[in-house]
Amino acid sequence: MRMTRYYDHAGQRIHLTDRALGSGGEAKVFEIIGYPQKLVKVYHREADADKRREKILEMVKIGASPSFQRSRLESDLAWPLSSIYNQSHHFIGFGMNKIRSTKELDDLYVYPAKDNLHVTIKDRIDCLISLADLVDRIHRVGLVFGDGNPDNLKIRDDYTVCFLDVDSFHFTSGGKTFPCEVCAPGYVAPELIRKCKGRTYADCPGDTFTEETDNFSLAVHCFRMLMNGCHPFSCQLESKGKRSDPPRKTLDQRIEAGESPFFQKIPHFTTPGYAPDIVSLPPYFRDLFKRAFIDGIDRPKFRPRPEEWKEALIRFRKEVTPCGKNASHYYWEKNRVCPYCEADHRHQSAMEESIQASAEKLPSKKRTPRPPVVTVRVTPSPAPATATAGPAAPVRSSVAGSTTPSIFSRLSLFWPITLLVSLTILYYLGHRTLPGLIYSVTENETVTKIGTVGSCISGFIGTIHFNRKWAPGRHTHSHRWFEYLLSPLCCLLFAFAFILAMALAYIAVGIILRLLGILLVILVLIALITGD
Repeated sequence: MRMTRYYDHAGQRIHLTDRALGSGGEAKVFEIIGYPQKLVKVYHREADADKRREKILEMVKIGASPSFQRSRLESDLAWPLSSIYNQSHHFIGFGMNKIRSTKELDDLYVYPAKDNLHVTIKDRIDCLISLADLVDRIHRVGLVFGDGNPDNLKIRDDYTVCFLDVDSFHFTSGGKTFPCEVCAPGYVAPELIRKCKGRTYADCPGDTFTEETDNFSLAVHCFRMLMNGCHPFSCQLESKGKRSDPPRKTLDQRIEAGESPFFQKIPHFTTPGYAPDIVSLPPYFRDLFKRAFIDGIDRPKFRPRPEEWKEALIRFRKEVTPCGKNASHYYWEKNRVCPYCEADHRHQSAMEESIQASAEKLPSKKRTPRPPVVTVRVTPSPAPATATAGPAAPVRSSVAGSTTPSIFSRLSLFWPITLLVSLTILYYLGHRTLPGLIYSVTENETVTKIGTVGSCISGFIGTIHFNRKWAPGRHTHSHRWFEYLLSPLCCLLFAFAFILAMALAYIAVGIILRLLGILLVILVLIALITGD
């Protein structure tokens, strides 16, 4: 294996593997020898590297800031950690964490679903909860992701989402705006389509990508994930035997005009048959989609924010019920029948009718009998290509290999098991360990009872707090094995933290009482001496 020498911003020499892990239209991704969790993105052309140099240097500074560190974004974004230079000290790319993923977000939009994915509607909801949470954290640190291309979004085996190709992010730092210059068709907000018509995003004057344009892209992802991959502005021609078909529009043209067949009547067009009926979703979801795709067409501020989507998705996950016919289907409990099964039936019937109509057009000698079962794969919307600024194939730094979710990922087990283990630990502490320990120090039964009860209550609070606030799987309701260990460990830490705090308070009170006693003696002596 040939090793190529490069240097990070601190001048430390690093060696990259000879073979690229992934390659796109703009750059290649290499592994760092000796650092299996790190990657380097190397731009193909020197001109591309020079163009991105200032932006990457600013992103490295942002990544080191306290606000970015607190946001926990480093593990979810392939964020630049260091600028990288060649032997001639020319900037050639940047180092980043290796983002491991097992699925492509775009795969979840293919209808019918891929046989090897085994993804349920609940899994899709978990994915959206993670995505909404990630976008919320991105916005909180003053960043805009800009390009909503699903190729930039990867999914881990616990259905949490991560971003690749973040060097296209849009942000302002040091008084200068570093713009996003690409965006996939179908994810561009209407105001941006109107403003940049006939221009590239790089040449468009004034503000381009904003939190509101991100909110539009997020709403599209939410819609497609819950509607069998169907785009909210995708239309299907009504088959009524017309002599000529009406002119068709692209997705971006319909977005610009605000023409969504799910919320308004569009002459000669209807909703695609493979999409579930929009009324099968809860009213609070329909309201959010209406705000995004009708009210928000001309008023971007009306679009739902990421935290609104997250709240609605968490609520929706609690209100879905399993389908009795298809194990991958879950639907809102207020529906009498499964809307996804109904959509499957419509799609299957349409495919059979289409094949029969095609067969009837053939000469009688060439006709073939209609097959009893037809399986046709449909991609709900055109594959997203980079808009206006030109195609830009994504650099894939994800590591392939799907795994079956373990028993530990089930939400239904996490709370009962962790609470049972914590209560068992607290029972043992409260009856065997703490009373003797506290009494041996204080020799006071009242203090011993207070300390024992308070410690057990604190330990229980520790478990609840970890499960609700600190558990990595709290956003997706899918938990890893180590969270089952950390939850009771947090219980122990809270319990002994209370004992420590009580001990410090006991010592402090003793010292204060002694000081007050000494002060009282001094005052008495002064009174006796002065005769007062």
